[in-house]
Amino acid sequence: MRRITVSACLLLAAMGAALAQTPPPAAPAAPGRGGPRPPPLMLSSPAFQDGGMVPDKYTAASTAPVTPPLAWTNTPAGTQSFVLIVHDVDVVMGRGLGDNPHWVVFNIPATATSLPEGLPATATLTDGSVQMGRPGRGGAPATAGYFPFAPPPGFVHHYNFDLYALDIKLPLDTSASRADVEKAMDGHVVGKAVMETRFKR
Repeated sequence: MRRITVSACLLLAAMGAALAQTPPPAAPAAPGRGGPRPPPLMLSSPAFQDGGMVPDKYTAASTAPVTPPLAWTNTPAGTQSFVLIVHDVDVVMGRGLGDNPHWVVFNIPATATSLPEGLPATATLTDGSVQMGRPGRGGAPATAGYFPFAPPPGFVHHYNFDLYALDIKLPLDTSASRADVEKAMDGHVVGKAVMETRFKR
């Protein structure tokens, strides 16, 4: 009887030692601190694919071009507004002073998840978004809104659609230039999505 009691005591002591050496389960890591990263901001269009050709209806090949439809998902936490910059990466103006912007829209509401086809060529849209103006030729007044893709005939040009999520609303008005927009964005980008497209006429 005594041997059984001693054996039982030794077994209990061994179990206690094992439990003491087993660390408690770790608490789940908080997002951004070693935990799973949130999905990235994603930009797409129902009219063309990433890396694909842009249809004529959204370009200077059409007699009445319209703005292309865009949609995005996975808005980053803390987003207060969006900025869209569409530019021709194959055209370098002034020997290195920048590429050719075709559409700049800022202060798109943080709640927005798309831009519809055929936006009006007005500086301020009904939701408060601002479309940057493009200087007219020969001193003509600036034209707000989308400037259709118009590469030289026979050449393929690449056009990037860059969507930025910002943690602020830009303190700019309709007179802002692309440089003004990019300067105001500095240090406030919380997410970015890029869609690359092509066009040839």
